[in-house]
Amino acid sequence: MKTRLLLTFFLFSICLIYAQQTYTYTISWGFGSNPTQPNTAPNYTLRTIEVGDTIIWEWVGDGGSHNVVSTGGPESFDSGSTISTPGNTFSHTFTLLGDTSFECEPHSGNMNGIITVVPEGTLLSSDNFDDLSNFKITPNPGKEIMNIELPNNVQNARLQVFDVLGKQIINQEISGLESNLRVAEWNKGVYIVRVITGEQSQTKRFIKQ
Repeated sequence: MKTRLLLTFFLFSICLIYAQQTYTYTISWGFGSNPTQPNTAPNYTLRTIEVGDTIIWEWVGDGGSHNVVSTGGPESFDSGSTISTPGNTFSHTFTLLGDTSFECEPHSGNMNGIITVVPEGTLLSSDNFDDLSNFKITPNPGKEIMNIELPNNVQNARLQVFDVLGKQIINQEISGLESNLRVAEWNKGVYIVRVITGEQSQTKRFIKQ
């Protein structure tokens, strides 16, 4: 009986740890850290995370003294006085859904960004398979049309699109190598685009301007 109880407690603990798993992301913070950078660059500042995740801003020593403060949205934070020391960090854990904008006060025109927080599990894809990892969204950012280009060896798939609150707004089959959606009526912001074929899926981000 005792062994069974211990086993049950162990399995429950593992499930609890897994359910509460969160992630930490780092933004390189210096002159030029803004949304115009390539989306794979460490100083790219349009980030989408899940509830409970943490953002760390790490000073890189470019362009003088900096701070980081929220300027709009559901979250509020302020790193305090400006600092120029490379390696200095400031972190904030996001717990509220929505878009929170931020900036460096002395260099607001050149150092700014938006953190988009979506519900837990929204960004998880079942698996990242080679067949789907190369699907493309163009143009991105976009205003009128969103084109979905599938890899050559993927002929049919299901397309799902979620808004920043996790609400599914598109769920439809797509066929052929390229499909398009009219997005002119969508609200501006970040959307999560998921392509599914069989048991494989891949998730990417689309920015509506």
